[in-house]
Amino acid sequence: MAPDIQAYLPVIHAVFGDEISYGIADENHYQSSDIFRTFIDLLKLPESRLTASEMLQWLDIPAVARKFKINSEGLDRIKTWIHETGIRWSWDADRKSKRWQVPAEHQFTWRFGIDRLLMGVMTDDDALYQNIAPYPVDSENLDVLEGFLQFANHIAATQATLASARTPDEFNTLLLNCIATYFDPVDSERIDIARLQDLVEDFFALTVEAKLTRKLSTNFVQYWFEQALLKPQPSMRFITGGVTFSTLTPMRSIPFKMVCLVGMNEGEFPRRQAENPFDLMAQIGPMLGDRSRQEDDRYLFLEALLSARERLHVSFCGRSPRDNEPLPPSVVLSELFDYCDAIFNGVHFVDHPLQPFSPRYFQEPLIQSFEHHWFEGLTAAPADSPTLSSLRIDSPQPLRLEISELAHFFKHTARYFFERCFSIDLRVAADVSPNEEPFTLDALSRFQLIDSAMTALGEGSGAKDWVNTMLSSGAAINHRIGQERLVNIAGQAQRILTATEPHRVPDQKPINLELKVCGITLESALTNLTDDQHLAFRAGDLSHKHLFESWLEHLMLAASDYQITTHAFGLKQGKIVAGRFPPIAPELALEWLNNYVSLYHDGRNRPLLFPFGTASDLIKRHSKGETLSLITAALDHHWLTSHFGSEGQDPYWSRLITKPSEIIVSLDDLASRVLLDLDQHWKMQ
Repeated sequence: MAPDIQAYLPVIHAVFGDEISYGIADENHYQSSDIFRTFIDLLKLPESRLTASEMLQWLDIPAVARKFKINSEGLDRIKTWIHETGIRWSWDADRKSKRWQVPAEHQFTWRFGIDRLLMGVMTDDDALYQNIAPYPVDSENLDVLEGFLQFANHIAATQATLASARTPDEFNTLLLNCIATYFDPVDSERIDIARLQDLVEDFFALTVEAKLTRKLSTNFVQYWFEQALLKPQPSMRFITGGVTFSTLTPMRSIPFKMVCLVGMNEGEFPRRQAENPFDLMAQIGPMLGDRSRQEDDRYLFLEALLSARERLHVSFCGRSPRDNEPLPPSVVLSELFDYCDAIFNGVHFVDHPLQPFSPRYFQEPLIQSFEHHWFEGLTAAPADSPTLSSLRIDSPQPLRLEISELAHFFKHTARYFFERCFSIDLRVAADVSPNEEPFTLDALSRFQLIDSAMTALGEGSGAKDWVNTMLSSGAAINHRIGQERLVNIAGQAQRILTATEPHRVPDQKPINLELKVCGITLESALTNLTDDQHLAFRAGDLSHKHLFESWLEHLMLAASDYQITTHAFGLKQGKIVAGRFPPIAPELALEWLNNYVSLYHDGRNRPLLFPFGTASDLIKRHSKGETLSLITAALDHHWLTSHFGSEGQDPYWSRLITKPSEIIVSLDDLASRVLLDLDQHWKMQ
């Protein structure tokens, strides 16, 4: 028993499952059904902001998804649409303004994104039409789009309908229509739908009995249904065999061999009665004969003690989960302990360890654990546990390889190995449906916008047209701040185009190159290439990692007898940065490419321990004349104290090495083989 068994339901179901027979006496309808919770959410629509996450949460309910013929793949497609069309919250500009007292801005509403999707269906052109930026929709996704539009339109209509007060008869029809509109139940879900329909009938019958004909608010109706669903199920018997879980309630003083009381924490038991502002008895003060919830709970605790015939188990949170400081138990437990100290010379306490893999769980019989995998992990010798870095496989080698793929491998050798060879993605999935409008731009979004501006301006579009297109696509807020930000980005893109204009070759078709290296045919398609120079430019800085693909292209050109200079341009804090790679002898370029391809072969058969950023820092420090010991200490410090997103916190590297000093000798050799020639040949301007 517990003060509130609802808080323990997920844990009970997860631990017991189908292994041990058990029953829950006080499980309510609302807690046990996705359909009930979704129905209550629908009644709350007038107060909802209609955020992207809310709508996706409802579509994730199986009964709702079936109703609108949306499978898991279709739901993933809808998530992408919502994110990329700029849908954030509110149905349209009018509702946004009236309900939330904000400017009537059409941008980032559901109507805004749906208009883009529909325009993408009607036209293949990406040009603006009446300030709508078309979003392309493939023909094979039209069925998914149809279901998504039906769902969104139904939600919008239901929100508008529930926003006004209605008579009980009107609510009866409306609620039954909602159940039929949003749910397609199967198996046990039909019981939940029948329960909802019965509740609608009960509600209407009560209004008829009370002769209630005036209009009711949706808040009142929603509260009635929520309270009805929160009531425990009367069909659930108290004793069903096996282990019985229940809330501490009166009339449960039935003798059991063992009684367990959990959650006996300070402040949670005895339970405190919430004060209602309309409770006149609370304003007057307690009087003789008034009921006290705390006194009732003290009596319930005494009943539970008397019900235990052989063993009584009481647990409470004895330490803070934040700082591990001791916490006092419930007042009734403290009184019980004092009594036991006086009569029985104390009571036996068992202090459980925090982690399930604590050695105490396999040494002390009172808290014996039967989790074999933790026991094997504790008893296994370190040598018996091979590390991921020692993993070896026989991976088939490709016959053809793009230069961009080779550069991608070196930029993150660990991720390439696990993703390409094992299809293992250890990265934490980001939330693709934020509910907030893009008032600020992160570094990646700014890079993508500058790159988009360079492409548009390079093709002849005007800066003003590009800004309007981005605003219509939801890339920035349609306000002075957002407009100024986009104008600034367009200016940066124009500066790069101006700086690279002497080196660009307009309307040049890609020149395809092929080169046989170590049994692999390297391939590349290059533009802005002349007899004596090659141009590469990007919307960001020109670090070793960002230059690496251009370096490989330069080597491939040199090995193919192109004696040219590669010019590279970029942006750093809004300013132009530039440099060049001078011509290289064909034999030397081919030798270096052989080295890179051989490392690529090796990296497909085992994790190549080459964290690119750390190796780049090592090369830079070597060029400054620092000793290897000083470099190792600096790399370790940066690795262990770095922020989220750096190599020290990377989900792949953190599983392979704990700090660079573990691999400093091999890393020093790899850094010289991969980056030293690049660093020495790069000439900043």
